[in-house]
Amino acid sequence: MMLGVVELLFEFIIEIVFEGAICGFFGLLGEFISAIFEKTSEAIEGATEAAVKAKFGFLILLIMLIMGAAAGYVISLAFPERIFQTIPVTGISLLITPLLMGGLMSLVGVWKANHDCAASFLGTFMGGAIFGLAAAGTRLVILSQG
Repeated sequence: MMLGVVELLFEFIIEIVFEGAICGFFGLLGEFISAIFEKTSEAIEGATEAAVKAKFGFLILLIMLIMGAAAGYVISLAFPERIFQTIPVTGISLLITPLLMGGLMSLVGVWKANHDCAASFLGTFMGGAIFGLAAAGTRLVILSQG
């Protein structure tokens, strides 16, 4: 009995570490791409500045969704089964993953601000939560089909 609980806990920790690494990779890639677009939008001046910034903001949001979906796909390939088979609630990760990613990315944004680096949209709670929601949603869709 105790050995089964330890095995389940060990598998859970391993999956969390690997999911964090995968999300971290795609998050950094998304942050890099969004930073390029943010710098480009800051360089544009003139009468159409507000419209251009709105378009770049939408593009950055789209990048976060794509990177989150890519992370969710890779996580589904690495872990093709639900974490907890015995829990009857499906989709709990749609709540947990955005909260965890939002909190983690918020901490990254604060760390960057404390080190005189500008944080991108991903370095906010909202950016991390959108990324996490896309990752969890993609994983849920893939695991529901299989």
